[in-house]
Order: sequence, then structure tokens, then C-alpha cells
Amino acid sequence: MVRLGINWNIVDKAHCEILQVAVSSGIPAAIAFVGTQVSTVVHGIRHFEKWAPWTPLLFSIGAYMIAALWNISSVNVAPVFWIFCGMVLAMTRDGEDVVKGMDETLKDTQSFLK
Repeated sequence: MVRLGINWNIVDKAHCEILQVAVSSGIPAAIAFVGTQVSTVVHGIRHFEKWAPWTPLLFSIGAYMIAALWNISSVNVAPVFWIFCGMVLAMTRDGEDVVKGMDETLKDTQSFLK
């Protein structure tokens, strides 16, 4: 409890996103949260050579994770972070199958536009 003026208030905002998840959802949720982020980065690093044009996604995920150590997530940034995580996982999922699928989609789109 913190006294602000004449009233006592309960402050429930942690200074770190991982601590915030642990306090609000529990320690197992915080472990799952960190595990999800770490596995995303590991998948991205394993396929770093194949996906060189997509490295800004990996670096932005890393920057968000570093910033999350001193701040909690904001409504404007968190969806972009999770979209980037999904993009990295989707691109590194099957490697060649993803490239073939992207090429086929691009060809279908080009033939549709002609």
C-alpha cells in the first residue's frame, strides 16, 4: 500500500513485464511466457542464414524482450510483438516448405492480377 495524499492505494504494477505476468497470472504463466519468447528467438537464430531478409523481425523481438525487463507491455506495442513472433515461427517452421508456399502464393497472386 502506498499513501497518495490522504488516501491509501494499492499499487499492483510491477516494474518488469515478466514480474507482472508472474504477479497477475502466476509463476507457471511467467515460465510459459518466457519459454515462448526464448523458443521464438532460438527458432529464429537456428534459421538465421536462410532468412537473412527477415532479420529485422528477430532483432525487434530481441529489443522488445530487453525493453520488457524494465517496463511492462503497452497496448500499442504488444500486438505487434506477438505478430512478429508468429511471423518468425511461421517462417522457420518447415524451412523449404514455407518458401515453396510463399512462391506459389506469389505466383497465384500475379496470375490473378494479370
